[in-house]
Amino acid sequence: MKKVFIGILIIICFLVAGCSNHKTDDQKLKDTFNRIGEYFGNESTDRSNLGAYYIDEEKGKVVVVLVDNSVEQQDKFKKIANVDLKYVLFVQGGPYTTFSN
Repeated sequence: MKKVFIGILIIICFLVAGCSNHKTDDQKLKDTFNRIGEYFGNESTDRSNLGAYYIDEEKGKVVVVLVDNSVEQQDKFKKIANVDLKYVLFVQGGPYTTFSN
């Protein structure tokens, strides 16, 4: 009986630990999204290369859409934005056009 009880306790501990790590990942994803928002929301930030950014919950990533999605532009973003890159996915955006009357 003791062995069964101990076994059940061990299983419960693993389940609880697994769920808490998932919540931690969710929080880190939201923190990354918020930091990217703060970065692009800063008046001094050049947003000319930003198409959009959003959370892809299925992939567990913050998708950053860049007009020029080159390695150089990604590296520039990485240096300045200071975010956890584990949660960032870069994708190509554009080309974008504006219409004027």
